[in-house]
Formats: sequence, C-alpha cells, structure tokens
Amino acid sequence: MPTSSIDVSKVLADLRNAFLGELPSRVAEIEGLILDLKSAQGFEENFATLYRHVHSVKGSAGTHGLQIISTVCHAFEDEIVKVKDDASSLDAGTVSAWLGFIDLLRKTIGLVAEDVHDFSEIETSLGKMRRHDNEHQYSGLLVFAPGLQQQLCLTAFADYPVNMAFADNGYEAMGRLLHERFDFLISNMELPDLNGFALISALRLTRTGNHNIPAALLTSKEFRRYGRDTDPDYVIQKNANMLTTFSETAAKIIATLKQH
Repeated sequence: MPTSSIDVSKVLADLRNAFLGELPSRVAEIEGLILDLKSAQGFEENFATLYRHVHSVKGSAGTHGLQIISTVCHAFEDEIVKVKDDASSLDAGTVSAWLGFIDLLRKTIGLVAEDVHDFSEIETSLGKMRRHDNEHQYSGLLVFAPGLQQQLCLTAFADYPVNMAFADNGYEAMGRLLHERFDFLISNMELPDLNGFALISALRLTRTGNHNIPAALLTSKEFRRYGRDTDPDYVIQKNANMLTTFSETAAKIIATLKQH
C-alpha cells in the first residue's frame, strides 16, 4: 500500500541520515588509527583494523546510495593494501598520502551534507592522488578476483609506470569507472554479476572520460571481435601462453597511451 511505501522510504532516509551523522566520527577514528599505526604495538592487528574500518565505510556508503563516498574509500583501500601488513613499507610519504584521503573524505562528506550533486572536483582530486608521484604515470583497473590471473597481469605491467586499482565484480567496476579516471581496463569475462564483455560494452556507451579507454577481456572461451564500438580492444585467452599474451597486451596498451 502507498502508506507502507512512504514508511519504507522514510526508514531508508532515516538510516542514510544516521550514517551521515556518525560518519565524521568514524573518519576521525580512521585518522587516529593512521597516526598511531607506525608506533603502535602489534602492527598487523592495527593494520587489519584500519582496513576493516575503511572497508566498512565503503560498504555502508554504497548501501545508502552514497557512491562518491564509496568511491573515495575504494581508492583509499587500493593504497592501503599496497602496504600488505608490512610495517617497514609504511613510510612518511605513505602516511601523508593516507591522510590526504582523510581530508578528501571530509570534503566529500561536506558536499553531500550541502546536497551537492556535482562531485567532479572530488573525482579530479582522486585522479591526481592516484598519480601522486612521477613513478606512476598511468592508472589501470583490473577486474578479477585475487589469484594467479591477477598476479600474471601485475607481472606483465611490472616494468611500466602504472598504478593499479582493483574490483572483484562488474557492478563494482562500473561504479568506479563512472566516478574515477582510469587510463585502461582489463576485465575477466567470467564475473559473478555483470560479465566482462557487458562491462566493457556498457562503458563504451557512457559519457564519462573513461568511455574510450583501452580495454582488454580475459576469457577461457573463444571470443571474436567484429569491429563493433562496444568490442574490447584486446582479448586474452586463458591458456598456457597467458603470461606472454598479458605481456604483449601490456606493451600495446602502454604504446597506445604514449601516443595520446
């Protein structure tokens, strides 16, 4: 009945507002974890707590339809996992970069509170943060679960100035592609929801800055490209020559990016 629909909408709105109301204190808690991490006893436990907090905020923001907050947290996660529970790799530059995400989260929360719907400034800032040093000139999004395939892809790009981001499924990847700037995309065909070909096709039809980036599809099945605008630029077959194909594709993608 209409009354029930209105009640449900109100409940969802109340939950969203409650989340936004407590978010500044959650961000402050994350900031405290970062500042204490280097000197804290039991680094691995504290590192896991930090990651869990950021991951929780990301998930909750997505649940409440606050995609831009989820996007910032996802980019933050990408940077956190690079430390890989290794205290020796947590230098002053890394801490400073993480605190930059805290500042960006606070700015994003402020814009959401003001009912702003244009987050292009936040998206631009994320792009700059992903290229925060001269070592990383390009940014790629890999869409497949951690494992052998991901490691082979990372190996293929190891000698290039690339900063990688990750997504586990097609919906998550599309959310990132709509709100963050990437230079190329590599996706598994077999994903738990939106498959890799559908992801690339949908991206090509968007009006985002990513709509025409080089895209590669990783598949265990035969896949033919027919010159369609929605086709992937490259197809990588899952077979014994996969590392070689990954390496050849990486070289072609970087060569294409250098021409622009």
